[in-house]
Amino acid sequence: NAQASDSKDVKALSRAVAALPDDRAAPAELVRTLVGNCRAMRATRPQLAQDIAVHLPAWRAAIHEPGVEHFRALNGQVLTRHRGEWSSLLNHVTLAQTICDDHLAKGAAIGKPIVLEGLACPHLLRDVLTRTADAAGPPTPGYRPRVWLIEPDSRAMGRALSSLDLRQAFTVARLSIEFGEGAADRVASALGERLDLQASALLLRAPGSAGPSQAEPAIRSVVAQQERRHIEFQQRIEQRFATRDAESHHRRFVGALDLAHSGSSPLRVLVPTSVYSTFVQHAAADLARAIRASGHEARVLIEPSRHDRVSSLSLLGAIDEFDPDAVLMINHSRAGPLSGLLPDRLPVITWMQDSMPENFLLPSAVADGPLDFVVGHLHDGLSRRLETRPGHALSLPVAVDATKFHAGEVEPSLLRAAACDVSIATNQSQSPAELVSAWLDQQGDAALRAAGEDLSQRVLAWVDQTCDGLVLTYAKRFSRQAARAHGMLGDASSEEALRFGLALPLIDRVLRHRVAHWCAHLAEDHGLTFALWGKGWERHPVLRRHARGEAHHGEDLRAVYQASAAHLHVSPQTLIHQRVVECALSGGLPLCLRSEAAANPLKARAQAEIVARDLPSRMDSQGWQHFERGATPLCAHYTEIAHA
Repeated sequence: NAQASDSKDVKALSRAVAALPDDRAAPAELVRTLVGNCRAMRATRPQLAQDIAVHLPAWRAAIHEPGVEHFRALNGQVLTRHRGEWSSLLNHVTLAQTICDDHLAKGAAIGKPIVLEGLACPHLLRDVLTRTADAAGPPTPGYRPRVWLIEPDSRAMGRALSSLDLRQAFTVARLSIEFGEGAADRVASALGERLDLQASALLLRAPGSAGPSQAEPAIRSVVAQQERRHIEFQQRIEQRFATRDAESHHRRFVGALDLAHSGSSPLRVLVPTSVYSTFVQHAAADLARAIRASGHEARVLIEPSRHDRVSSLSLLGAIDEFDPDAVLMINHSRAGPLSGLLPDRLPVITWMQDSMPENFLLPSAVADGPLDFVVGHLHDGLSRRLETRPGHALSLPVAVDATKFHAGEVEPSLLRAAACDVSIATNQSQSPAELVSAWLDQQGDAALRAAGEDLSQRVLAWVDQTCDGLVLTYAKRFSRQAARAHGMLGDASSEEALRFGLALPLIDRVLRHRVAHWCAHLAEDHGLTFALWGKGWERHPVLRRHARGEAHHGEDLRAVYQASAAHLHVSPQTLIHQRVVECALSGGLPLCLRSEAAANPLKARAQAEIVARDLPSRMDSQGWQHFERGATPLCAHYTEIAHA
């Protein structure tokens, strides 16, 4: 009425409404969005070109349908009204954010692919891809899940493509799209073609989706196929290995190692590794190449991309088809990630290259079988945990492929790109504080977390005040002190988890960052060029100006070694490291951080000799291993250097 229209509130509301932008979405604008999205889909997914061409005329016509009005809300969402009735008033922007908050972090972290059913809420597709663009954390750092989009309703597909600009989303290679009748079945068929990959997916249904899910039964059917195939493989493998024992393996190895005279077939070695590792995947490939060069067969088992995780069928299928004589794993034993899948009568060789923290958290039960061997870096504590038997351990240095790293000529363009006065190659760009936080987050035991917080404070105070090079000594001392302070004294597993999982990595991280800062200051003060190679340095608040990106293991890294006046190896734990050897082989100059680790290689060899020969040694109350000075020539040599 007139009185109401004259009120101040009504007038203010009228002015506010009048000031709002025109909320009508012009059909021409929607057609441009539709066409742009279709072109982006065709450019990256040629297999969809025919389907898009068939449906595009109908999608265009739907926008211009008589009686249909289009409006754009303040959040950018397009709303449609048909002859006075709204198709939907759901707030897609907020709903998409809520769904991602509730489900996505968990789904990505446990390593599952994601199936998005329905595109009624196109904002959900955009947000899913954005949220998973950064590599997921533990247990699979570097994993970016594959995303499957299923839209059975072709008309709904057209409405979504006209309402939101998704061109950027369609450039993402890990996104697969199926729309129209049978879309869910086609996704199930694609998953079924790669049963060796993770198929159990996180299913997200778009808000507003009608009817029962078509994707859910399709995914269940693929998982059921995997389960049936798993049982089939296990039964065949168990039957095959039932007759194999130590004697039969001995005959096989002796004959195969003398191929020229025995007439035996070459040995077959299976080498499981992971694309999510930094160096180990390259070491595994190099070892496999060396095995082949010696006249035997080797097969590397690795994920096809950083968008996939393998299922148990990947390993079981390889064992069934390849019939390996041995499995060679770097840094992992039978009780590691493949626990329960390897036949008891299949020999496993664990090549220890690093003191991996998880290897000190193994169950107290025997972690390797009677046919298993440990080679490489034989740490005394780990040997005790694995209950390594005499004759089943062999000390070996880090292996480097001399055919990959050598002093020969390098492509001039690579040398020019890598040229500098000082370089460091490391992927440890995560700050010390972030390292501590990540370690604490992974601990389920409250006492261990408290000990970890205590330990990190002791370590940081020592590095700031003393840092006299006795890294190994103080890492062990501080771990024992922290364990004692939090009621874990005498718990060898917890002490070693603290020592190898937190103390040593933290000292290593602090010193790497400290040396990198020193180099940056020297470069600035003296006009030198400093190159920092590796992942993540471009995001460092100070050192990013020296970041050069990743140097891939091979010619890129060989160029870095050769083109640097000096290449720094910053690790207080050991000098026997692949980077030092790679650099020297490539004709570069490796400069190493000095610490008590200089004598550590001799100590490791002496300890390995003690373990391998089952010679007497004792462990004191502080956890130090003692052996007779003259027990072996190596023991005597180490004692001379260590006490010089």
